[in-house]
Amino acid sequence: QHPVPNLSILGGFGKMVKLAQGAIDLHSARSQVDFASLAEVAARHGMDAQQVTAANSVLEVSQMADDLQRGALASDIAAAARQTAMTHLRGAPTSVEVVVIGRDGSLLGRAGSLGSEVGR
Repeated sequence: QHPVPNLSILGGFGKMVKLAQGAIDLHSARSQVDFASLAEVAARHGMDAQQVTAANSVLEVSQMADDLQRGALASDIAAAARQTAMTHLRGAPTSVEVVVIGRDGSLLGRAGSLGSEVGR
């Protein structure tokens, strides 16, 4: 009922993959990564889909990628996670950005920017 003008969602690769795949409750006991779906996205960036599907964690997938693949994959994940958030906001006049953060604190991928693309 009282929308905020800007929303930033930042998180690790695993949590953002879950959000990108439509999960809202990102706790490990309540949502799981669909590695086959992640493999489809990763394959678009030259990664081996079979290896991604067989991975035990999103960290393992991230470690399979070279820097360019990791950044491109993280940006795609951020865009899909942003879309999930926008769907749940149901047209609220809120600008949303999603940032995927590496375990070392580095920015891996980003989608959206605050103050623009309101409600889209």
